[in-house]
Amino acid sequence: MAGKETARLCEKIVYSHFGPIAGKVAGTLLNRGRLQLPTLIRFTGLKPSLVRASLIALIQHNLVWHAEDAVEGEVLEIDWEECITRLRFGRVLAIAKEKFGTPGQEIVSIILDHGKLRLPEILRLLNKSDNQKESEAYTKVALELLTSSHLRLSTPASHISPRDKFIRYEAEERKKHVGIVAPKDARQFRTTAEVRIRREREEAEAPSVGLIKRKAKNKEGGSGRSKKRQVVEENAIDPEAYLKVNHAKFNIHIRSQLIVAAAREKYNDEAAAVLKGTIEVCEPKMTQLDEIRSDPIPTNQISQQIPENIHLERGLYLKGSGSGASAIREFVSILACTDNPTPWGVASAFLSISGGGGGGGGKVAIEFEVISKRLKRGVVEGAVRDRWGDHACRILRVLDEKGKLHEDHIAKIAMLAPNDVRVLVNTLNTANIVALQEVPKSADRQPARTIYLWYIDSARANATVLASLHGTLANIVERLGTEKERVQSILDKRDRSDIAGDESRLNRGEREDLKEWEAKRDKLMTLAHRVDEAAFVLGVLPAVFDPETK
Repeated sequence: MAGKETARLCEKIVYSHFGPIAGKVAGTLLNRGRLQLPTLIRFTGLKPSLVRASLIALIQHNLVWHAEDAVEGEVLEIDWEECITRLRFGRVLAIAKEKFGTPGQEIVSIILDHGKLRLPEILRLLNKSDNQKESEAYTKVALELLTSSHLRLSTPASHISPRDKFIRYEAEERKKHVGIVAPKDARQFRTTAEVRIRREREEAEAPSVGLIKRKAKNKEGGSGRSKKRQVVEENAIDPEAYLKVNHAKFNIHIRSQLIVAAAREKYNDEAAAVLKGTIEVCEPKMTQLDEIRSDPIPTNQISQQIPENIHLERGLYLKGSGSGASAIREFVSILACTDNPTPWGVASAFLSISGGGGGGGGKVAIEFEVISKRLKRGVVEGAVRDRWGDHACRILRVLDEKGKLHEDHIAKIAMLAPNDVRVLVNTLNTANIVALQEVPKSADRQPARTIYLWYIDSARANATVLASLHGTLANIVERLGTEKERVQSILDKRDRSDIAGDESRLNRGEREDLKEWEAKRDKLMTLAHRVDEAAFVLGVLPAVFDPETK
């Protein structure tokens, strides 16, 4: 189940996107967990027809799972992670336009509006089915979206909670085991179940499953009057396959944007351009966020992704102009922190270099695990600094670097007064940012003969800050709805057919109220974008990476 603040955020999102009835249904599922339909109707106090209609809409938009339980029968459960992704629809559309142009943006937009659609329905809703030329162009873009994993198939299995499968597969692995189950065996059971779930999902939703072979006729000129007509086959999207947006692929692009922004903030625009070129070479092969590092690529491939208007030599203090290849190699060395081979240098690197590549520059890989940990640490430190000040952030950095420490050692290393350190570490402990480890000197565990060491519990600290960010996002969404309700009558008037968006037909007071609302909306949306970016780092970027990947 989702936490309190996360549940409140999801309820506000569903309320703003689907209305109050769907919001109440979603809120009941969020706060009470999985329920049977009769129980859900009783808890909501709504008419059965309204609850069923709301559930159909939520299932269509991939927000509700429904499954057969051996004890309870058919149960319903909300997918709160899918719900939170609706805050990033703007980013998704911007990425779709950047990668696939306006047709790609329109296709992704219409799918987001309807949850899941078949290709003929997409063309009909976009009014492209009657024009053969436009229909072929949009069909081609849709095929590119599917084969590049930006779209994926919607199957009956995708409406079943992965948690149900995980419990069932883990139980099957336990039955196969003979003897006492050790902790190592239990971890192996969980890993096997997770791998099996992922393999089944990839096989069921692979782009090739939604493709069919279609005959295409290509005319080739022959000798003299004769012309050969050769029949070949090409891939086409199955008209009966339901397509939905693959948010995992778009999350990879969002992560790439955050990584490039971090490099720009730490170094300069030219270093960010080199890192962006490296990412663009690696991105097409990526499908999941839990890769420890990317596939190694030769440095000479990076130069093909650098725009011509970018002058890399401007970002370096070098004597002479130098070639573009030498500038790229220099930036790769900087991003890999080759001049600082210490653990601190490795922890601050963006890239890693391995030998054996072409062009004399070796091969380069992007260190996603290292970067993700650094981004998460930056978000937590920023939250601590905003709430408790620079001294608290200094204590957090000392503990992150040194590990478990007594408060006297913290005061000495952080150069703070012991009394101030004692107050701050207890405050951070109350807020679940740091934790306390007791080390008794004797078997009787007397408090007077016990050493108390402070340390950072990263998982708990990240969860605490993430819950706070979700609470902030819920407040922003609620404030947006409240501000919109105040001018709803003016907005309805502006949308009337006799006004048709011509604001000059509104009176002066209405225009001023509308302008004030638009200014507030833009500020709140900007704030929501910044907070959601931090929530993405803590909530979407994995904390544990798959050791099987690279």
